[in-house]
Amino acid sequence: MGHGISRELLVRAFGVAFAFFAINSMFIDSGFIIFALPLLIFGLIFAILGEKGVHAHNTRKRSYRRNYYNDRSKINSSQDAIDYGKKGEEEVAFQLRTGLDEREYVIRNGIRIYDGENSAEIDHLVVGPTGVFAIETKHYSGKIIVDSAGNWLRERLNGTIDKLEYPRTQLRRHRNVLLSILGKECPICDIVAVAVTREDRNRIFPVEGTQNIDFNWAYSDRLVDYITGKEVVMNAADVQHVLKIIDGQIARNEDYRRRKKEQNSGFGSFFKAAGR
Repeated sequence: MGHGISRELLVRAFGVAFAFFAINSMFIDSGFIIFALPLLIFGLIFAILGEKGVHAHNTRKRSYRRNYYNDRSKINSSQDAIDYGKKGEEEVAFQLRTGLDEREYVIRNGIRIYDGENSAEIDHLVVGPTGVFAIETKHYSGKIIVDSAGNWLRERLNGTIDKLEYPRTQLRRHRNVLLSILGKECPICDIVAVAVTREDRNRIFPVEGTQNIDFNWAYSDRLVDYITGKEVVMNAADVQHVLKIIDGQIARNEDYRRRKKEQNSGFGSFFKAAGR
Protein backbone atom coordinates (compact mmCIF):
# COMPACT_ATOMS: atom_id res chain seq x y z
CA MET A 1 0.00 0.00 0.00
CA GLY A 2 2.81 2.39 0.90
CA HIS A 3 4.41 1.83 -2.51
CA GLY A 4 1.10 2.72 -4.21
CA ILE A 5 0.72 5.97 -2.25
CA SER A 6 4.29 7.09 -2.93
CA ARG A 7 3.87 6.37 -6.62
CA GLU A 8 0.64 8.37 -6.74
CA LEU A 9 2.28 11.31 -4.96
CA LEU A 10 5.27 11.07 -7.30
CA VAL A 11 3.02 11.35 -10.34
CA ARG A 12 1.18 14.34 -8.88
CA ALA A 13 4.49 16.00 -7.96
CA PHE A 14 5.72 15.38 -11.49
CA GLY A 15 2.62 17.16 -12.80
CA VAL A 16 3.08 20.15 -10.44
CA ALA A 17 6.71 20.47 -11.53
CA PHE A 18 5.71 20.44 -15.20
CA ALA A 19 3.05 23.10 -14.58
CA PHE A 20 5.47 25.27 -12.58
CA PHE A 21 8.13 24.98 -15.28
CA ALA A 22 5.59 25.97 -17.95
CA ILE A 23 4.34 29.02 -16.00
CA ASN A 24 7.89 30.13 -15.19
CA SER A 25 8.88 29.83 -18.87
CA MET A 26 5.97 32.04 -19.94
CA PHE A 27 6.94 34.74 -17.42
CA ILE A 28 10.59 34.70 -18.48
CA ASP A 29 9.86 34.99 -22.20
CA SER A 30 6.37 35.35 -23.70
CA GLY A 31 7.72 33.82 -26.91
CA PHE A 32 7.75 30.44 -25.17
CA ILE A 33 3.97 30.49 -24.64
CA ILE A 34 3.31 28.28 -27.70
CA PHE A 35 5.60 25.56 -26.27
CA ALA A 36 4.81 26.16 -22.61
CA LEU A 37 1.00 25.99 -22.87
CA PRO A 38 0.85 22.25 -23.80
CA LEU A 39 3.30 21.53 -20.96
CA LEU A 40 1.07 23.45 -18.56
CA ILE A 41 -2.03 21.47 -19.59
CA PHE A 42 -0.09 18.20 -19.39
CA GLY A 43 1.23 19.06 -15.93
CA LEU A 44 -2.17 20.12 -14.58
CA ILE A 45 -3.79 16.89 -15.78
CA PHE A 46 -1.26 14.79 -13.87
CA ALA A 47 -1.30 17.08 -10.85
CA ILE A 48 -5.11 17.03 -10.52
CA LEU A 49 -6.02 13.51 -11.68
CA GLY A 50 -2.94 11.64 -10.57
CA GLU A 51 -1.91 8.25 -11.98
CA LYS A 52 -5.23 6.50 -11.33
CA GLY A 53 -7.30 9.26 -12.86
CA VAL A 54 -5.23 9.38 -16.04
CA HIS A 55 -5.31 5.58 -16.28
CA ALA A 56 -9.12 5.52 -15.87
CA HIS A 57 -9.51 8.22 -18.53
CA ASN A 58 -7.34 6.29 -20.99
CA THR A 59 -9.22 3.06 -20.22
CA ARG A 60 -12.58 4.71 -20.98
CA LYS A 61 -11.11 6.15 -24.18
CA ARG A 62 -9.82 2.76 -25.33
CA SER A 63 -13.14 1.11 -24.43
CA TYR A 64 -15.07 3.69 -26.46
CA ARG A 65 -12.82 3.19 -29.47
CA ARG A 66 -13.05 -0.60 -29.18
CA ASN A 67 -16.87 -0.53 -28.96
CA TYR A 68 -17.07 1.92 -31.86
CA TYR A 69 -14.94 -0.23 -34.16
CA ASN A 70 -16.73 -3.42 -33.06
CA ASP A 71 -20.08 -1.82 -33.96
CA ARG A 72 -18.71 -0.67 -37.31
CA SER A 73 -17.37 -4.18 -37.92
CA LYS A 74 -20.80 -5.69 -37.25
CA ILE A 75 -22.45 -3.25 -39.66
CA ASN A 76 -19.86 -3.94 -42.34
CA SER A 77 -20.10 -7.72 -41.83
CA SER A 78 -23.88 -7.59 -42.14
CA GLN A 79 -23.69 -5.50 -45.30
CA ASP A 80 -20.97 -7.76 -46.72
CA ALA A 81 -23.21 -10.79 -46.13
CA ILE A 82 -26.10 -9.11 -47.97
CA ASP A 83 -23.84 -8.15 -50.89
CA TYR A 84 -22.34 -11.64 -50.97
CA GLY A 85 -25.80 -13.20 -51.11
CA LYS A 86 -26.87 -10.88 -53.93
CA LYS A 87 -23.81 -11.84 -55.98
CA GLY A 88 -24.79 -15.48 -55.60
CA GLU A 89 -28.34 -14.83 -56.77
CA GLU A 90 -27.04 -12.84 -59.74
CA GLU A 91 -24.77 -15.74 -60.70
CA VAL A 92 -27.62 -18.28 -60.57
CA ALA A 93 -29.90 -15.95 -62.56
CA PHE A 94 -27.14 -15.62 -65.17
CA GLN A 95 -26.70 -19.39 -65.44
CA LEU A 96 -30.46 -19.90 -65.88
CA ARG A 97 -30.85 -17.07 -68.38
CA THR A 98 -27.99 -18.17 -70.61
CA GLY A 99 -28.40 -21.92 -70.22
CA LEU A 100 -32.13 -22.56 -70.58
CA ASP A 101 -34.06 -22.36 -73.84
CA GLU A 102 -36.43 -19.41 -73.38
CA ARG A 103 -38.88 -21.02 -75.80
CA GLU A 104 -39.41 -23.87 -73.33
CA TYR A 105 -38.52 -22.51 -69.89
CA VAL A 106 -39.74 -19.38 -68.11
CA ILE A 107 -37.78 -17.86 -65.23
CA ARG A 108 -39.03 -15.68 -62.38
CA ASN A 109 -36.35 -14.22 -60.08
CA GLY A 110 -36.84 -12.93 -56.55
CA ILE A 111 -40.57 -13.53 -56.12
CA ARG A 112 -42.83 -13.62 -53.07
CA ILE A 113 -46.04 -15.65 -53.13
CA TYR A 114 -48.82 -16.00 -50.57
CA ASP A 115 -51.40 -18.79 -50.29
CA GLY A 116 -53.74 -16.99 -47.88
CA GLU A 117 -52.04 -18.25 -44.73
CA ASN A 118 -48.33 -18.61 -45.43
CA SER A 119 -45.87 -16.83 -47.69
CA ALA A 120 -42.64 -17.90 -49.39
CA GLU A 121 -39.79 -15.87 -50.80
CA ILE A 122 -38.28 -17.82 -53.68
CA ASP A 123 -34.94 -16.75 -55.16
CA HIS A 124 -35.66 -18.31 -58.58
CA LEU A 125 -38.67 -20.12 -60.00
CA VAL A 126 -38.32 -22.04 -63.27
CA VAL A 127 -41.33 -23.45 -65.11
CA GLY A 128 -40.83 -25.73 -68.11
CA PRO A 129 -41.49 -29.16 -69.58
CA THR A 130 -39.49 -30.94 -66.85
CA GLY A 131 -41.50 -29.38 -64.03
CA VAL A 132 -41.67 -26.45 -61.62
CA PHE A 133 -38.34 -25.73 -59.91
CA ALA A 134 -38.21 -23.65 -56.72
CA ILE A 135 -34.54 -22.70 -56.29
CA GLU A 136 -33.00 -21.46 -53.06
CA THR A 137 -29.57 -19.92 -53.70
CA LYS A 138 -26.75 -20.21 -51.18
CA HIS A 139 -23.48 -18.34 -51.64
CA TYR A 140 -21.12 -19.32 -48.88
CA SER A 141 -17.66 -18.08 -48.01
CA GLY A 142 -15.23 -20.54 -46.49
CA LYS A 143 -15.39 -24.32 -46.41
CA ILE A 144 -18.81 -26.02 -46.20
CA ILE A 145 -19.09 -29.28 -44.27
CA VAL A 146 -22.23 -31.40 -43.92
CA ASP A 147 -21.88 -33.65 -40.87
CA SER A 148 -23.39 -37.09 -40.35
CA ALA A 149 -26.49 -35.55 -38.74
CA GLY A 150 -27.12 -33.41 -41.84
CA ASN A 151 -26.06 -30.13 -40.19
CA TRP A 152 -24.51 -27.55 -42.49
CA LEU A 153 -21.33 -26.07 -41.01
CA ARG A 154 -19.00 -23.38 -42.35
CA GLU A 155 -15.31 -23.32 -41.53
CA ARG A 156 -14.01 -19.80 -42.00
CA LEU A 157 -10.49 -18.96 -43.17
CA ASN A 158 -9.52 -18.07 -39.57
CA GLY A 159 -10.52 -21.56 -38.40
CA THR A 160 -13.79 -20.71 -36.63
CA ILE A 161 -16.83 -22.87 -37.40
CA ASP A 162 -20.42 -21.58 -37.71
CA LYS A 163 -23.62 -23.60 -37.88
CA LEU A 164 -25.69 -22.51 -40.89
CA GLU A 165 -29.44 -22.50 -41.31
CA TYR A 166 -30.69 -25.90 -42.43
CA PRO A 167 -31.67 -25.35 -46.11
CA ARG A 168 -34.34 -28.04 -46.11
CA THR A 169 -36.51 -25.89 -43.81
CA GLN A 170 -36.69 -23.19 -46.49
CA LEU A 171 -37.29 -25.75 -49.24
CA ARG A 172 -40.17 -27.27 -47.29
CA ARG A 173 -41.78 -23.83 -46.90
CA HIS A 174 -41.47 -23.15 -50.63
CA ARG A 175 -42.97 -26.52 -51.52
CA ASN A 176 -45.92 -26.22 -49.14
CA VAL A 177 -46.93 -22.79 -50.43
CA LEU A 178 -46.55 -23.83 -54.07
CA LEU A 179 -48.58 -27.02 -53.53
CA SER A 180 -51.29 -24.97 -51.85
CA ILE A 181 -51.47 -22.66 -54.88
CA LEU A 182 -50.84 -25.07 -57.76
CA GLY A 183 -52.38 -28.27 -56.39
CA LYS A 184 -50.86 -31.50 -55.11
CA GLU A 185 -50.58 -33.02 -58.58
CA CYS A 186 -48.19 -30.32 -59.81
CA PRO A 187 -44.64 -31.67 -60.39
CA ILE A 188 -42.65 -29.42 -58.05
CA CYS A 189 -38.93 -29.86 -57.47
CA ASP A 190 -37.29 -27.84 -54.70
CA ILE A 191 -33.54 -27.49 -54.93
CA VAL A 192 -30.64 -25.61 -53.35
CA ALA A 193 -28.18 -23.98 -55.75
CA VAL A 194 -24.71 -23.45 -54.26
CA ALA A 195 -23.48 -20.41 -56.17
CA VAL A 196 -19.97 -20.35 -57.60
CA THR A 197 -19.16 -16.91 -59.03
CA ARG A 198 -16.24 -15.98 -61.29
CA GLU A 199 -14.40 -14.57 -58.26
CA ASP A 200 -14.89 -17.87 -56.43
CA ARG A 201 -13.51 -20.19 -59.08
CA ASN A 202 -9.87 -19.91 -58.01
CA ARG A 203 -10.60 -20.25 -54.27
CA ILE A 204 -13.83 -22.24 -54.01
CA PHE A 205 -13.95 -25.08 -51.49
CA PRO A 206 -16.08 -28.03 -52.58
CA VAL A 207 -18.86 -29.05 -50.21
CA GLU A 208 -17.64 -31.85 -47.95
CA GLY A 209 -19.96 -34.61 -46.74
CA THR A 210 -22.31 -34.49 -49.73
CA GLN A 211 -23.39 -38.06 -48.91
CA ASN A 212 -25.14 -36.60 -45.84
CA ILE A 213 -27.31 -34.16 -47.83
CA ASP A 214 -30.94 -35.34 -47.83
CA PHE A 215 -32.40 -32.90 -50.37
CA ASN A 216 -31.84 -31.81 -53.99
CA TRP A 217 -28.85 -29.56 -54.59
CA ALA A 218 -26.40 -28.57 -57.32
CA TYR A 219 -23.58 -26.11 -57.96
CA SER A 220 -24.78 -23.10 -59.93
CA ASP A 221 -22.81 -24.07 -63.04
CA ARG A 222 -24.50 -27.51 -63.08
CA LEU A 223 -28.02 -26.31 -62.32
CA VAL A 224 -29.18 -26.10 -65.93
CA ASP A 225 -28.09 -29.69 -66.56
CA TYR A 226 -30.01 -30.78 -63.49
CA ILE A 227 -33.21 -29.06 -64.69
CA THR A 228 -33.06 -30.16 -68.32
CA GLY A 229 -31.98 -33.67 -67.38
CA LYS A 230 -35.28 -34.42 -65.67
CA GLU A 231 -38.07 -36.36 -67.34
CA VAL A 232 -40.59 -34.33 -69.36
CA VAL A 233 -43.79 -34.09 -67.30
CA MET A 234 -45.63 -31.02 -68.68
CA ASN A 235 -46.71 -29.87 -72.12
CA ALA A 236 -46.86 -26.25 -73.32
CA ALA A 237 -50.45 -25.82 -72.12
CA ASP A 238 -49.51 -27.06 -68.63
CA VAL A 239 -46.61 -24.60 -68.49
CA GLN A 240 -48.85 -21.67 -69.45
CA HIS A 241 -51.48 -22.74 -66.90
CA VAL A 242 -48.89 -22.81 -64.08
CA LEU A 243 -47.42 -19.46 -65.16
CA LYS A 244 -50.86 -17.84 -65.19
CA ILE A 245 -51.43 -18.88 -61.57
CA ILE A 246 -47.94 -17.88 -60.42
CA ASP A 247 -48.00 -14.50 -62.17
CA GLY A 248 -51.47 -13.85 -60.75
CA GLN A 249 -50.13 -14.53 -57.25
CA ILE A 250 -47.13 -12.25 -57.83
CA ALA A 251 -49.39 -9.45 -59.11
CA ARG A 252 -51.79 -9.80 -56.16
CA ASN A 253 -48.91 -9.78 -53.70
CA GLU A 254 -47.38 -6.67 -55.28
CA ASP A 255 -50.79 -4.96 -55.27
CA TYR A 256 -51.27 -5.87 -51.61
CA ARG A 257 -47.83 -4.49 -50.69
CA ARG A 258 -48.52 -1.31 -52.67
CA ARG A 259 -51.86 -0.75 -50.92
CA LYS A 260 -50.29 -1.50 -47.54
CA LYS A 261 -47.55 1.03 -48.23
CA GLU A 262 -50.11 3.64 -49.26
CA GLN A 263 -52.15 2.91 -46.15
CA ASN A 264 -49.11 3.30 -43.89
CA SER A 265 -48.16 6.45 -45.76
CA GLY A 266 -51.68 7.77 -45.18
CA PHE A 267 -51.41 7.17 -41.43
CA GLY A 268 -48.07 8.93 -41.41
CA SER A 269 -49.56 11.94 -43.19
CA PHE A 270 -52.47 11.99 -40.75
CA PHE A 271 -50.21 12.04 -37.68
CA LYS A 272 -47.96 14.66 -39.25
CA ALA A 273 -51.00 16.84 -39.94
CA ALA A 274 -52.32 16.28 -36.42
CA GLY A 275 -48.98 17.26 -34.96
CA ARG A 276 -49.03 20.67 -36.62
